[in-house]
Amino acid sequence: MVLRQIEIIIDGFLATAESRSQVRNQLPDKYNRFPWILIKPLQWLLLKVFNILFRDQREVNSNLITALRESLSLNQQLVEQIKTLRSQSNDDLEHLTHIPKDLSSYIQAINSNKPKYSSS
Repeated sequence: MVLRQIEIIIDGFLATAESRSQVRNQLPDKYNRFPWILIKPLQWLLLKVFNILFRDQREVNSNLITALRESLSLNQQLVEQIKTLRSQSNDDLEHLTHIPKDLSSYIQAINSNKPKYSSS
């Protein structure tokens, strides 16, 4: 339950990171106010320059997001395997706890059926 909640939170962070790492085709809304509105014709050029300057960073971010998604997937698989192993070990332990009882009853059965030798 807790792991599922953590997974949802991490997926949300990754989705935000992916959306922020996309190439921008418009300036943020805060630049549509008075002093910035004067450079509106230059927005296209500014966006081109920023996209060129930060191309490598976007590639690094994309690779990190991909690696984190793969790591998250691997962690989920490992958690499932741990659950399976824990269940199997609990079953084995339960089976082992019955062995002394079975052995003692088996030994009693053998001792009660032992032939008695007469000394002649």
